Amino acid sequence: MEYGDSEEIIENSLHPYTQLLMSSIPPQVDRKFDRKLEIELEKIEEVNLVGCVFQPRCPYARDVCINVKPKIVNVKPNHLVRCHLYGESPRVNGD
Repeated sequence: MEYGDSEEIIENSLHPYTQLLMSSIPPQVDRKFDRKLEIELEKIEEVNLVGCVFQPRCPYARDVCINVKPKIVNVKPNHLVRCHLYGESPRVNGD
């Protein structure tokens, strides 16, 4: 989902999965992470093998996320992310 220097990923998380992971750190461990982003826990009945694997749980999911696997985007030197929110993504169903 996201690759780079650990400090860069912690300080500048881009992928919604990484952001949720960072927001789950308890406040007593580190208070610098934004806890506004929440995940809606629901039972996922089908595995999505076509688009983004995080799409069923992503608060930013769009139609394109269901139908097209995101490409890896180099957003900065040594910071890569696989997400339709970054770079050019194809439009699906008027998305």
